[in-house]
Amino acid sequence: MSVRRGTGHRAQRTGLYAESKFTNWTRFNPSEAEIDRTLARFASDLHLDGGLVIRTVPLRSTSLVMPVTEHDVLETLEKVPKRFLSGLRAVFLLGGSRRQAKVAWSQLFAYGRYGSGCIFLHPFPVAQMIERWKTLPKPSIRREYERAGAVLQRVPTGWLRIFTPESLRTFYLREVLLHEVGHHVARSSRKDRRSAEAFADWVASEFGYAKIKRAT
Repeated sequence: MSVRRGTGHRAQRTGLYAESKFTNWTRFNPSEAEIDRTLARFASDLHLDGGLVIRTVPLRSTSLVMPVTEHDVLETLEKVPKRFLSGLRAVFLLGGSRRQAKVAWSQLFAYGRYGSGCIFLHPFPVAQMIERWKTLPKPSIRREYERAGAVLQRVPTGWLRIFTPESLRTFYLREVLLHEVGHHVARSSRKDRRSAEAFADWVASEFGYAKIKRAT
């Protein structure tokens, strides 16, 4: 796979969220400005016929962390069939903002996004490494956290979801990144929304976990 990598420019401050899932393949405010600014910054790279572009935008706040590197992304993408990456223009590791860190608790945050033939990974708020829940999410969401290594712990006030740096890295690569790859393939094949979501979940499960388990 031919990949061009490198550190890019800073993006406009913003954040975003997808309520039913930790990623989404549609774009909506307040994330559009950052995504549009990033696409504009790297427009010349995207129009070159030199393979998939992977770019890192410097973080805009010390309260955010990007848990994966360009090398991590490349290694993960090499685990999926090459045909799944056909037409994928870029993967951007975005810089986020102080505002994004603040909205993490107010349902205005998402881990990743797919659009314009590109995957956008948003930085993670450090304060959310331990998140408090009154009730547990549905079993499918719990499974996705736990198989990445996150711990769900019962406390008197409800539940804690606890990430370590390594489990967060695994979550971004095997759940978020590969889920968005699934959305890229689903959109190319014009699947309906429900089928596309199911297919994206399958890609994350199959190439993030099942295939690796079978090989060991």
